Amino acid sequence: MQSLTYEQIKKVENLILPNYTTGVSDNEIPIVKVTDSKIGSMLKAVKMTDNEDFNKALFETVQTTDNQMERMNFFDRLSSTLGFNDNTNAQKIIYNKTNDTKYLPQNEDWKINDYSEFININMKELNELLENRNISDENKQIYRKILDNFITLQKNHNEIKNEAKYV
Repeated sequence: MQSLTYEQIKKVENLILPNYTTGVSDNEIPIVKVTDSKIGSMLKAVKMTDNEDFNKALFETVQTTDNQMERMNFFDRLSSTLGFNDNTNAQKIIYNKTNDTKYLPQNEDWKINDYSEFININMKELNELLENRNISDENKQIYRKILDNFITLQKNHNEIKNEAKYV
């Protein structure tokens, strides 16, 4: 499965588990049960946001990240900074199932309209953390790996956006 393309994984994801969320562990996905969690991350990437270019760039980034802990730290950072834009966000999942407006953000400020800017902001914040002398060396190593993944995400996102312009 790790050799499948973004489009193929997107179709397979719909067959395996139509409503895949982070609330479902990799072990609960029948095909993935005996495999690496990387496949679960690939499945998550194709549905992470409503922005197809970002999801495809994320998918390609996940494919280059073999270390499970690095992927997990990267997804944790993504999820926390995406907020309600993250389709795997617990509040969004509950809202989508119940349509209960108490789970909606109070205003429209939560929407990400420019994912290039979103990536840039994350990279800037991670660089600031790396420069902070109060951060332990151990945590700086974690932030460095997350930043490396954002750099890859940015490269992939820029390539995909440029491809879309010429199609």
